[in-house]
Amino acid sequence: MTGELYSPAAGTPSRHGVLLIGGSEGGVSTRYVAALLASHGYPALAVGYFALPGLPATLHDIPIEYFAQAARLLPGPVRVVGYSRGTEAALLLSALYSDLVDETMVCAPADRVWGAFPTPGNAWTFHGKPQTRIPFAAIRARTLAVAGSDDRLWPSAAAADTIKRRTSGDAIVFPGAGHEVCGVPYLATSSALVHPVAGVLIELGGTPQANEAARRDSWRRLLSLLRR
Repeated sequence: MTGELYSPAAGTPSRHGVLLIGGSEGGVSTRYVAALLASHGYPALAVGYFALPGLPATLHDIPIEYFAQAARLLPGPVRVVGYSRGTEAALLLSALYSDLVDETMVCAPADRVWGAFPTPGNAWTFHGKPQTRIPFAAIRARTLAVAGSDDRLWPSAAAADTIKRRTSGDAIVFPGAGHEVCGVPYLATSSALVHPVAGVLIELGGTPQANEAARRDSWRRLLSLLRR
């Protein structure tokens, strides 16, 4: 597998690990969150699953077993955090490996499985078979879904509500925030960007003030979730 593992300083009390799954940008986009979590005492693995050497070029036929392999590298019980398209993988992992995952946080989530990106096909597989739905009934992990009311990439606020209902979890929708509701706090956010894989301009929504406030709040909620 490919990723970046960030470990707490020597002598830090042992804590459970955190698996971070980024979105359709590919690469190891969650490395800074992983590094910051390690500074708080949590071993954190920012996993890459496409658009890296030795991995698929696009988000296509990614095996969920790959994420389970990554999770098993961490001290349990493992907490999983997914971002955007990575929320599909996080929820599938939580359902298909319910004994492995203890807590799941999904940021700007999907409540369904979308297709491959940016090419046609299936995004995820399990035992070699395409996964076209999220089996919510199989999820035993406690869940937290975080979204912005002004997400212009996809309807993550409605998805967060669905995830809350289907998993008996929690959800928070930040008023005026867009797609970038999670990540490293106190850094600049954007309401639009050129997608690094598709090469097209995409709208993310939200105002800088609302997005930054959402990131600060969601970061506090993540730390609170990890302490449970």
